Amino acid sequence: MKINCRHCKEAFIRKRRNQGYCSASCRTMACYKRNRYEYVSGSYKKNTDKLGVIEPQTTTQLVPKELDSKLKTLLKKEEKVFDTKSMTNTVVSNLLSDTAVYGMKKILNPKSLPATKGDVEMMLIQIQELQQLLIEIKFKNKYRIL
Repeated sequence: MKINCRHCKEAFIRKRRNQGYCSASCRTMACYKRNRYEYVSGSYKKNTDKLGVIEPQTTTQLVPKELDSKLKTLLKKEEKVFDTKSMTNTVVSNLLSDTAVYGMKKILNPKSLPATKGDVEMMLIQIQELQQLLIEIKFKNKYRIL
Protein backbone atom coordinates (compact mmCIF):
# COMPACT_ATOMS: atom_id res chain seq x y z
CA MET A 1 0.00 0.00 0.00
CA LYS A 2 1.41 3.39 -0.98
CA ILE A 3 1.42 6.20 1.57
CA ASN A 4 2.94 9.67 1.65
CA CYS A 5 6.13 10.40 3.58
CA ARG A 6 5.51 12.58 6.64
CA HIS A 7 8.49 14.82 5.82
CA CYS A 8 8.84 15.14 2.03
CA LYS A 9 5.23 14.11 1.14
CA GLU A 10 6.52 11.73 -1.54
CA ALA A 11 4.56 8.50 -2.14
CA PHE A 12 6.33 5.26 -1.19
CA ILE A 13 5.52 1.63 -0.41
CA ARG A 14 6.08 0.93 3.25
CA LYS A 15 7.83 -2.20 4.44
CA ARG A 16 6.52 -2.10 8.01
CA ARG A 17 3.06 -1.31 9.31
CA ASN A 18 4.06 1.78 11.31
CA GLN A 19 6.62 3.14 8.84
CA GLY A 20 5.95 6.84 8.31
CA TYR A 21 9.01 8.07 6.43
CA CYS A 22 10.36 7.01 3.05
CA SER A 23 14.01 6.91 4.20
CA ALA A 24 16.24 7.33 7.23
CA SER A 25 17.30 10.78 6.05
CA CYS A 26 13.66 11.96 5.94
CA ARG A 27 13.16 10.62 9.46
CA THR A 28 16.28 12.48 10.65
CA MET A 29 15.29 15.72 8.93
CA ALA A 30 11.81 15.54 10.47
CA CYS A 31 13.38 15.09 13.90
CA TYR A 32 15.60 18.10 13.30
CA LYS A 33 12.60 20.16 12.29
CA ARG A 34 10.56 19.05 15.35
CA ASN A 35 13.39 19.82 17.77
CA ARG A 36 14.28 23.11 16.07
CA TYR A 37 17.84 22.32 15.01
CA GLU A 38 19.63 24.90 12.87
CA TYR A 39 21.97 24.23 9.99
CA VAL A 40 25.38 25.61 10.89
CA SER A 41 28.30 25.15 8.44
CA GLY A 42 27.82 21.54 7.39
CA SER A 43 25.85 20.15 10.33
CA TYR A 44 22.71 20.65 12.35
CA LYS A 45 23.03 22.03 15.87
CA LYS A 46 20.63 23.10 18.59
CA ASN A 47 20.52 26.70 19.77
CA THR A 48 22.53 26.91 22.99
CA ASP A 49 23.96 29.78 24.94
CA LYS A 50 27.55 29.88 26.19
CA LEU A 51 26.80 27.74 29.26
CA GLY A 52 25.37 24.93 27.16
CA VAL A 53 21.77 25.53 28.19
CA ILE A 54 19.22 25.53 25.42
CA GLU A 55 17.90 28.99 24.64
CA PRO A 56 14.12 29.13 24.89
CA GLN A 57 12.55 30.72 21.85
CA THR A 58 10.28 33.65 22.47
CA THR A 59 6.69 33.63 21.30
CA THR A 60 7.41 36.32 18.72
CA GLN A 61 9.90 34.01 17.02
CA LEU A 62 7.55 31.03 17.08
CA VAL A 63 4.30 32.66 16.01
CA PRO A 64 4.98 33.59 12.38
CA LYS A 65 6.58 30.28 11.38
CA GLU A 66 4.08 28.03 13.13
CA LEU A 67 1.06 30.08 12.12
CA ASP A 68 2.14 30.13 8.49
CA SER A 69 2.55 26.36 8.38
CA LYS A 70 -0.78 25.78 10.17
CA LEU A 71 -2.52 28.27 7.89
CA LYS A 72 -1.18 26.52 4.80
CA THR A 73 -2.39 23.12 6.01
CA LEU A 74 -5.84 24.51 6.82
CA LEU A 75 -6.10 26.12 3.39
CA LYS A 76 -5.16 22.83 1.72
CA LYS A 77 -7.86 21.03 3.70
CA GLU A 78 -10.48 23.60 2.67
CA GLU A 79 -9.56 23.14 -0.99
CA LYS A 80 -10.41 19.44 -0.70
CA VAL A 81 -14.07 20.19 0.01
CA PHE A 82 -16.69 17.86 -1.51
CA ASP A 83 -16.62 18.24 -5.30
CA THR A 84 -20.18 18.33 -6.64
CA LYS A 85 -19.17 18.50 -10.31
CA SER A 86 -17.63 15.05 -10.32
CA MET A 87 -20.61 13.62 -8.46
CA THR A 88 -23.13 15.08 -10.93
CA ASN A 89 -21.05 13.81 -13.84
CA THR A 90 -21.09 10.26 -12.46
CA VAL A 91 -24.84 10.39 -11.78
CA VAL A 92 -25.59 11.66 -15.29
CA SER A 93 -23.34 9.05 -16.90
CA ASN A 94 -24.99 6.25 -14.89
CA LEU A 95 -28.46 7.44 -15.90
CA LEU A 96 -27.48 7.63 -19.56
CA SER A 97 -25.95 4.17 -19.56
CA ASP A 98 -28.99 2.65 -17.80
CA THR A 99 -31.43 4.24 -20.25
CA ALA A 100 -29.31 3.13 -23.21
CA VAL A 101 -29.27 -0.47 -21.95
CA TYR A 102 -33.03 -0.43 -21.31
CA GLY A 103 -33.74 1.06 -24.75
CA MET A 104 -31.59 -1.52 -26.52
CA LYS A 105 -33.32 -4.36 -24.63
CA LYS A 106 -36.73 -2.96 -25.54
CA ILE A 107 -35.78 -2.66 -29.23
CA LEU A 108 -33.81 -5.89 -29.72
CA ASN A 109 -35.54 -8.31 -27.35
CA PRO A 110 -38.72 -6.93 -25.81
CA LYS A 111 -39.69 -10.28 -24.27
CA SER A 112 -36.68 -10.21 -21.95
CA LEU A 113 -37.99 -7.20 -20.02
CA PRO A 114 -39.88 -7.79 -16.75
CA ALA A 115 -43.67 -7.93 -16.94
CA THR A 116 -45.72 -4.83 -16.17
CA LYS A 117 -49.12 -4.64 -14.50
CA GLY A 118 -50.87 -4.43 -17.89
CA ASP A 119 -49.04 -7.54 -19.12
CA VAL A 120 -50.18 -9.52 -16.07
CA GLU A 121 -53.82 -8.42 -16.53
CA MET A 122 -53.77 -9.43 -20.22
CA MET A 123 -52.41 -12.86 -19.29
CA LEU A 124 -55.16 -13.33 -16.69
CA ILE A 125 -57.85 -12.50 -19.27
CA GLN A 126 -56.33 -14.98 -21.75
CA ILE A 127 -56.19 -17.71 -19.09
CA GLN A 128 -59.87 -17.15 -18.23
CA GLU A 129 -60.82 -17.38 -21.93
CA LEU A 130 -58.93 -20.67 -22.26
CA GLN A 131 -60.67 -22.05 -19.17
CA GLN A 132 -64.08 -21.16 -20.66
CA LEU A 133 -63.16 -22.94 -23.90
CA LEU A 134 -62.06 -26.05 -21.99
CA ILE A 135 -65.30 -26.10 -20.00
CA GLU A 136 -67.38 -25.81 -23.20
CA ILE A 137 -65.46 -28.65 -24.83
CA LYS A 138 -66.00 -30.91 -21.79
CA PHE A 139 -69.74 -30.23 -21.72
CA LYS A 140 -70.11 -30.86 -25.45
CA ASN A 141 -68.34 -34.21 -25.14
CA LYS A 142 -70.29 -35.15 -22.01
CA TYR A 143 -73.78 -34.45 -23.35
CA ARG A 144 -73.23 -35.43 -26.89
CA ILE A 145 -76.29 -36.58 -28.73
CA LEU A 146 -75.85 -39.66 -30.86
